[in-house]
Amino acid sequence: MDLIKQYGCGGCHLIPGIVNATGNVGPPLLHVGTRTYIASFFSNSPENMALWIQDPQRALPGNAMPRMGVTPQDSRDITAFLYMLK
Repeated sequence: MDLIKQYGCGGCHLIPGIVNATGNVGPPLLHVGTRTYIASFFSNSPENMALWIQDPQRALPGNAMPRMGVTPQDSRDITAFLYMLK
């Protein structure tokens, strides 16, 4: 939860359980752990989600999610939290 606040994810996403995470630029992340795809392009797996969070522009150039400088470890930790949102 702290990492989600640190990286400002709630500025673009609605994230349950995170205070002030009420953004509406990106998709709401409610039940994100049960979705079939990430960004309508990648199979939803912990590995793919962590890579997406770490560098979305490398994963899918030109998409709307900016690179936020998320470290590999932080992306895995954020992924673990998001997968609890089922």
